[in-house]
This record gives sequence, structure tokens and C-alpha cells, in this order.
Amino acid sequence: MPIIKLTLEYHGRNFHGWQRQSRLPSIQAAVESAIAAVTGKSVTLTGAGRTDAGVHAQGQVATFKTEKRLTANSWQRALNRHLPHDIVVLNATEAPAGFDARRSAAGKRYDYRLWLRSTRPALEDGRVWHVPYPLSLPRMRTAARHLIGRHNYAAFQNADHRRMADRPATCTIRACRITGKPPLLIIQLEADRFLYKMVRTIVGTLVEIGRGRWRPSRMAEILTSHDRRLAGPPAPAAGLYLVRVNYPKGRARGALPLPR
Repeated sequence: MPIIKLTLEYHGRNFHGWQRQSRLPSIQAAVESAIAAVTGKSVTLTGAGRTDAGVHAQGQVATFKTEKRLTANSWQRALNRHLPHDIVVLNATEAPAGFDARRSAAGKRYDYRLWLRSTRPALEDGRVWHVPYPLSLPRMRTAARHLIGRHNYAAFQNADHRRMADRPATCTIRACRITGKPPLLIIQLEADRFLYKMVRTIVGTLVEIGRGRWRPSRMAEILTSHDRRLAGPPAPAAGLYLVRVNYPKGRARGALPLPR
């Protein structure tokens, strides 16, 4: 049975996260409903990552199995006709045998967007974290360098025993960049994997350092402590974007042409 790989873009404001829930709207349920409308059968959609309520995506990857044969363009057009306005299929392809959106992933990139202005944003509402006070970019960049490499990031993991109680907290952060200029500041994080609310907690800690409450070297102290109580509060979900899912060489596109 063919495996169809979707690349999705969505605005997370109106959804209670990726994962299907019994009485609350979710990204997974909306896409599964669209697939059922096209195929006439229920499917289970596997996402590369379970984004939380209010989190957005520019390149979420998801897979499902189906007996229905359509071209790539036909899948894209058909699903988009049945999806709400804030979810879009950017690409649809047939994946190689054994491909799994989550298990085949070699890493992800997240962006976090800060809006640095004294007045709240109107056009960017729900898409950024409004920070009404100035931040020191040099201090934040100095602190961010302590995060690069392979470490135990338990200090930046919010406790959620339903998700990660027994999983190790060791990850490899390959990049932590701070780009842009006021009012829009973007913090880019790329790693082989991320812990629950890890990006949002890192961003919250960087903001505490940027506004002068903590010195940049505190980031290293927090990291080695493995103590979540020492890190900053998690940044709001509204500024977080899943930008890209990386796959090993040979599966970077993770797909083969669909039959015509």
C-alpha cells in the first residue's frame, strides 16, 4: 500500500495542537477528515512532530497509507479543497517503502519570532511574541553559543509525564542563530531532536538575559544544572514555527514521483 507524504503549512491559533483530541479541533483531525473526504476511507496520519496549541508550521511533514492512486498535483488540489483556510498542503508525494514522517526524521528546525515594539502588533497578532522592552542582541548571542553541541537539556524541558517521562534528555543542537532587526527578531534553532517545550524555554531564557536580568554566562550554568527551575519561563506558543524537518541523505526529499 503506497505511503503518501504531505508537507503542510498551518496557522495554529484555532487548533489545540497537532494531536487528535476527542472534543477539540486539531491539525491531525482536520487533515485526516480531508483525506477521508477524498478517499472515502478513514486513515491515521503520522506527523513528524506534535506541535502544541497555538504553534504554527511552515514545513510540517506527515504520512499516511492509502490504496487510492492520484498524481501529486491531484492530491494537493483535492486535499486543499477540503481543508480549512488555515491549513494548506504545500506538497504531496509518494514516499519510499518504510518511510515514516517521525521515525525517519534526522532533525528539525524551529524559528521563534519576537516583536520588539512598545505598542502591541495588530497585523502580527497571534504570530509573534510581543516584547515591549528593548533586548540586547550581543548578550543573547553570547548566551546562545553555550547551547551548541551535544548536551543534556533537561533544564529546558517542561515536565509532561504523558510524553517524555522515560526518554533521555540528551540532544544535539547544531545551530542557534539570532537574526533580524527590531521590530522583528527571529531565533532559529536546529537540532537532531527537541524535548517538550524546549525551544520555548530556551527563548524565554534568552529574553531574560537580553533584557539584563541575567548575565550571558548563566545560560551555561542552567544547562549544566539539569534543573528546570533555574531556566526562564516558556515563551508563548504564538511565536513558534516548525520550519523544516530534515531526513537522511537519500531520503531528504523523502519521496518518489507519484504514478500518473
